[in-house]
Amino acid sequence: LLTVPVTAKCPDDLTQLKDGSCVVILGGADGLCNALEECALLSQTKQQDYFLIGFHQRHVTYEGPKFTWSYMWTSIADILQNRNQDRNGWRDANPRNPEHFSQEGEIVWDENQPMGSEHATAVIYSTHLLHDVPLKNFNAQVVCELIGPTTSAPTSLVQLKENFPVVLTTFYNDDPGADGCYVQSAEVNLGKCAFRCAMNKDCRSLYYHQSNGTCVQMLYIDARLPFEYRNYVRQWKRYAKTGYT
Repeated sequence: LLTVPVTAKCPDDLTQLKDGSCVVILGGADGLCNALEECALLSQTKQQDYFLIGFHQRHVTYEGPKFTWSYMWTSIADILQNRNQDRNGWRDANPRNPEHFSQEGEIVWDENQPMGSEHATAVIYSTHLLHDVPLKNFNAQVVCELIGPTTSAPTSLVQLKENFPVVLTTFYNDDPGADGCYVQSAEVNLGKCAFRCAMNKDCRSLYYHQSNGTCVQMLYIDARLPFEYRNYVRQWKRYAKTGYT
């Protein structure tokens, strides 16, 4: 995981966590995708790269007047690989560590969590513990973690790879409650679809249907194909970005 030495000082308009990470504390958002988008929009406004706080949520003290909600969103989710009630193997939205997944003890879950029926997570401020929560129709506070100054690699240097960061047993999502964030376009070939993803800093992976030209970009955090595509003829190609650009 990306860590910042505790001796480092955050900019004055940011809040420093116990491990030295720097965050911006915002208001609330309805749904995980809206929370992720708020951090992406903040990146554009500030010319600094942020993502919705993930595994570093355990360093938040949840004190002070800025914490005004009952819950805080995290980007820890199982929308790429369903973990059910497994406490390990969850991923967050940190674009610099797409291969990382949670290990034993890395997430401090509440008792009897995760329940296995939901795919996003939020911290309950009263307990400081993590719960699984619905991806949609759930309100929680947004905290965006600073990565660093905005960077942009030439499109030719953006790497997209099959079977990354894991080999998926299925591309398809059979539960609409586990749909990630995405945009769709029609492209004449896989190369055009890949170019769109490479040009889009928020794109984490793409799915391209070779027969009808459907190009689906998964945004902010890698995920399986949304539920609405479950009945398409199985001619999809999947590529994911291998690192941060």
